[in-house]
Amino acid sequence: MLASKGFADTGFVTPTGQAGGEYYLDSTGNRFFVCKFTSTTDHSFTIRHHTFVDYLLIGGGGAGGSGSGAGAGGAGGLLTGVGFNLDAGVYTMTVGAGGATPVQNTANNGNAGGITKITNSGGTVLAAVQGGGSGGNENNTSTYGDGKSGGSGGGGWGHGSTAGSAGAAVTSGGNNVIPTGGTISANTGGPGGGSYYGGGGGGAGAGGSGGGTSDPNSVGGAGKADIMGLNAANSTILLALSSINAGVVSSGTRYLAGGGGGHSQSTVRNPAGGVGGGGAGGHYASGSSQSSATAGTANTGGGGGGGYYNGGLAGGGSGIIILRFRLN
Repeated sequence: MLASKGFADTGFVTPTGQAGGEYYLDSTGNRFFVCKFTSTTDHSFTIRHHTFVDYLLIGGGGAGGSGSGAGAGGAGGLLTGVGFNLDAGVYTMTVGAGGATPVQNTANNGNAGGITKITNSGGTVLAAVQGGGSGGNENNTSTYGDGKSGGSGGGGWGHGSTAGSAGAAVTSGGNNVIPTGGTISANTGGPGGGSYYGGGGGGAGAGGSGGGTSDPNSVGGAGKADIMGLNAANSTILLALSSINAGVVSSGTRYLAGGGGGHSQSTVRNPAGGVGGGGAGGHYASGSSQSSATAGTANTGGGGGGGYYNGGLAGGGSGIIILRFRLN
């Protein structure tokens, strides 16, 4: 977009340590510097003077479970707000990793997504949001595990005529640290369905669907398209800046933190992940080829799809941090 011309008179000194950043004007002529952090290796970030920032933190997405009725991973929690007061100094920026792909043929659920946080030089966590909960497990040892709670909750397992519970959303307490004026968006997963249908993982914008045979059963919850107090259109403009390029585009709008789709014991159906990076669930039926689950999209916090226990399992997508500095 714009180079630094027209911004020198603000006295703003560009911070250092970010993965990408640029100066830009919004639709009303206000001036900003916006930057992002995407690596799951901790980064030092230096701010040259006291400032207020608008912010977005998304935890890592949870991994899907395993088995023919496996639940999907929930999206990482989405923490956003405006006017975050930061002093000059060095900060550690931690982006949560996506939940690791589960090991085949074990009784374990998928893995939770990592925490995304900002820590000052004294070790105090100033802002933090939990990763997504893992999907419920239905595997070949007949050992079941319900969907786990997290930023957004994981979907429950389905087995025969029985079904497991979904994980809850954790929007306060736990490992969350919410700055004044901030909010966390997260939702529960969907419960499993009988006859081997896993529930969808929760997304930042909607809960996961319960397991079942037809749309919208077993699909992941949708992510969110509005951040930092902006409407969806202006959020998309920010996310589409060349140095930011974040979110998943659907009908011209960018979304983040969608839940994964649950596994389906069907020959024809891969339950969709939620818009905003949720991975699709796999499918399997006797006598047919299986289809693998899809991992959550990196740097969206998307949940992984539920996968069959002999292969095709899926991890969650990593999170992201975006900061927007007000220059006037």
